[in-house]
Amino acid sequence: MTEQVSKIPGKVPIDIRNPLIAIDFDGTITTYKKWQGVNIFDPPQPGARKALQLLKDKGYRILIWTTRNNKKELKAYLHKHSIPFDFINTAPVAPHQNPGKPACAFYIDDNAVRHTDWEHTLMMLQGYEQARLAQFCNWSDDFEHAQGDEK
Repeated sequence: MTEQVSKIPGKVPIDIRNPLIAIDFDGTITTYKKWQGVNIFDPPQPGARKALQLLKDKGYRILIWTTRNNKKELKAYLHKHSIPFDFINTAPVAPHQNPGKPACAFYIDDNAVRHTDWEHTLMMLQGYEQARLAQFCNWSDDFEHAQGDEK
């Protein structure tokens, strides 16, 4: 049987019967507050297990795509919380995929910016940058008040 693939111009062919979906781990599957160490994991986000199970039931192959490299511990965490997955940091071998970014139907990540065109993307980044700087300014104010006692 031959693989059924979508043939949308300008897009990488995707298996339409069992499409691959790449999902980030920290902040997407977990509640991730801050980095605490390579083998320290936050609890799952509410609905994460149910959502990934729904994707599996709909025929998606799930790739956990994360910067963490502790595959054994990730696998144990996912099993412990009954979170379904097919792959961790390794895309299935297919002739149309490169060894870096996997060819997926979708990528889900808490740090993603949806790109439609560069004007929109830069406006989104500007908003994120303003929020980040506002947060930094608050930290600077807090730091100045804390340092004020040392003069």
